[in-house]
Amino acid sequence: MAIELPPDVEQSAFCICHHNPERARVSSATLRQAQDCNYDALTVPITTYAFHARVQSLISNHFYSCLPSDHTIDTTPTVPPLSSLDTHLEPADHVRHLLGVISPWIDLTSPDPSIYDISCQILDMEVDFAAFCGLRALLLPAPRLRYGSDVGQGVTQYARAVSEAMRAAPQIDFSVTMPMMDDPHRFEESETNLSRLARPEYSSWPDSHRPSIDSIAVKHDFFGTWDAWNVIRSFCGYNPHLFVGLAIPHLLPPSGICSRWHSEPLQVLLIDSTTFTPNSHNHPVLTANHRALISQYMKLRNPSGTGLIPPIIILTGVDPIPGNTYTMFGDTNGSTDPDVTIGSSSLSVNPTPSEAYAIEAGSRFGKPKSKDKGLAHLTYLRWFQQNQPPRTTFERQTAGWQEYLQVPLNPLADNLDSITYEVFEQDPIKYDRYEEAIRKALLAWQEEGKKSSGLHDRVVVAVVGAGRGPLVERARKASASTGVAIELWALEKNPNAWVLLQRHNADRWHGQVNLVRSDMRSWKGPVRLMENGTSNGHDGPNHPHNNVINYPIDIAVSELLGSFGDNELSPECLDPIMPLLNPTHGISIPQSYSAHLTPIAAPKLHAKILADTKYDASAPNIPYVVHLHSFDYLSTTSHLSAYGPDHTPVSRTSRQQPNGSNHRATATTTTSSTTPSIFAAVSPEEEGIHISKTPAPLVQEAWSFHHHPPPSSSSSTSPPSAPPASSSSPSTIPNTHNARHARLTFPLRHRAACHGLAGYFEAQLYGDVHLSTNPLTMPHHSPDMMSWFPIFFPLQRPLYTPDQSTLVVEMWRVCKAGKVWYEWVVEGWCKGVRVGSSEVGGCREKGMLL
Repeated sequence: MAIELPPDVEQSAFCICHHNPERARVSSATLRQAQDCNYDALTVPITTYAFHARVQSLISNHFYSCLPSDHTIDTTPTVPPLSSLDTHLEPADHVRHLLGVISPWIDLTSPDPSIYDISCQILDMEVDFAAFCGLRALLLPAPRLRYGSDVGQGVTQYARAVSEAMRAAPQIDFSVTMPMMDDPHRFEESETNLSRLARPEYSSWPDSHRPSIDSIAVKHDFFGTWDAWNVIRSFCGYNPHLFVGLAIPHLLPPSGICSRWHSEPLQVLLIDSTTFTPNSHNHPVLTANHRALISQYMKLRNPSGTGLIPPIIILTGVDPIPGNTYTMFGDTNGSTDPDVTIGSSSLSVNPTPSEAYAIEAGSRFGKPKSKDKGLAHLTYLRWFQQNQPPRTTFERQTAGWQEYLQVPLNPLADNLDSITYEVFEQDPIKYDRYEEAIRKALLAWQEEGKKSSGLHDRVVVAVVGAGRGPLVERARKASASTGVAIELWALEKNPNAWVLLQRHNADRWHGQVNLVRSDMRSWKGPVRLMENGTSNGHDGPNHPHNNVINYPIDIAVSELLGSFGDNELSPECLDPIMPLLNPTHGISIPQSYSAHLTPIAAPKLHAKILADTKYDASAPNIPYVVHLHSFDYLSTTSHLSAYGPDHTPVSRTSRQQPNGSNHRATATTTTSSTTPSIFAAVSPEEEGIHISKTPAPLVQEAWSFHHHPPPSSSSSTSPPSAPPASSSSPSTIPNTHNARHARLTFPLRHRAACHGLAGYFEAQLYGDVHLSTNPLTMPHHSPDMMSWFPIFFPLQRPLYTPDQSTLVVEMWRVCKAGKVWYEWVVEGWCKGVRVGSSEVGGCREKGMLL
């Protein structure tokens, strides 16, 4: 559970936390003062400087007493329990609003076993005491990745220490501080770190011969820190209480690593004062790249005591909170209480000082007053928060559905409830496209002079699977707008929806729709009396009298598509309808659809499915419909994408570094004429960057289905009778022709952990009218469409692949024994060598019943 926010902080607002490494303690008065200054929370150390000094003395005395040549027994001293001098933290109501900071001077990656063991002891002691005091979230120091020529050798032991600490405090959230990329210059640590006390014999070079960074041939490993994080969270079993505390640098890495971190569970964003850039007014601002990246990350959501909240922003390296000076040794004004307010007794809360400062600055376009200068970074972030771009229609409609796993519908076997129908009907994009497709089909029918099957040359339109009637409404509108007369039929098997259709037919449609309650696989088509008059519909596939005849459907309309196109058995449902079409001119809407795949990293989904496996062993073997948000496309092309990984449009103000690396910028703010000049961003020329977009994912077609009348040898222009439907029960009708198999290859530029496959569909309704959830074509065919989320095919275990590798995906659509299900497997290849393979996914028992 994350820290608890003040009750007046909205879930969409920025939660900004102030960090001061010299802060000795935080009382309720200190927290109130920070909140009066427009901060939401504070960090708090678990232990004091006195404890740090005591540990250093303990280690030094131990190493001094040990003989340098004695390696037979390497004992480690035991750190004494905490005393009242070792910590200022204590249980209190305000503690739940604080973020605990584990001592940054410990070294959980040390090659010296004594330093590592003592660091583990300190970690366990601080975690245990933090849990006792009621802290809900802790920030862990970053693992050190480099010891001389050794890179990443201590990450596994770091992971083990974190895993043990989480076992001891399962109710606390742990955020591991991670830089966005591996920086070889980071190995020069503080003189107070325990790593400085490591014995030379355990280092890759003696301490006296430690070379300077300039004498070492090093290079940036952009994915080095992500690689370390992947080891840590894998060792910890994707624990849902383990998060990333991501440090945002002054110079952002390429877009590939930015989007990779977007897929991870980001609970904390650490923004140092050095991340900001002074503008022409010498006011700290963020570049367009940083604003775009932070905006994207702040759309992520994490669970908290008050719901789902965005990541917490921790400001580091900024000035202390105005009116309060404190150090690890107490405040500098002679007071024994480091929380004593200096100067005025309190700060106004309406407006807050930062808000008043922003208002004044906006009107004067002048420099901040000296007494408020310490709030410059916070003031800018609050202005940035208030100037976030408005949410798109898609974002508003899908709020709360991020990473929510849903088992695909099986409408053939189950009757949907009214709420499910209502959700589908709230998507105007889909029904607008359907209406356009019906309209164009009717116009083409009329212009080409096709012979209609209905009486008085009316075009017979059948809505198969009418639900609550939205397609019936759109068919009537298309007929009215084109002036083409239609004979409308509506088929529905759901007895509850059938009742509502009857009411609509009486109240809205004036009895002009022929209603049929039947399974479409058993329906023999429209009927009319052989004598004068026509049938008004009936409750079954056959009229009880013998003086009726069946006649063809000219246009069949259905909305049976699933997130993967065919995953809700659209082919099986439409197979028996196709023989009922006019064999010469019959039209199916949709005419065809195809399934598409791409591999993704989705650690949040994997963690959820892993947790569900405890209760359902088949959880990792079934596909899920899910609103993908925290994920990363693993295979990309050189083309540029108009959509970000969360299916939101990428802003045209995204930027690029001089080296050509792209940056994600799906939501950026631009400086308008009303922006106070102190907040004005630096110009692109000053930033040294250029406008660009993110690489597009490689999404490949797996298979497709086409629906049209079966071949007929009849050349008669008169409306022929439809062939009789099969007398077999639906579960025994042969279905092998709907089986499919695909083998797809996806090149990967960077190392990755594949958690599964994202599935999409494209559908041709009629002519040039299409629907699509494919991120490459959705912006053109059906932008902001909400009816379908992607489908996710999980892997039981993540498949790790190195740089410049290839993923080979095989998938089967299996049709056997009256069921339909999917099976899939992913293999990793690098330089002609198989580096890994997933287990075969899929579950026959969970297959969809025919």
